[in-house]
Amino acid sequence: MITNSIANVGTIIYASAYLSLLLASIGAAIVLINRRKT
Repeated sequence: MITNSIANVGTIIYASAYLSLLLASIGAAIVLINRRKT
């Protein structure tokens, strides 16, 4: 049970880090596209 909860926390941390990185890259792409338009 203890190792299972630790694994779940690890996957949650990994998923949240991956999502934040994905959002950051999308945000950077949007900024670059907006700069290119002007």
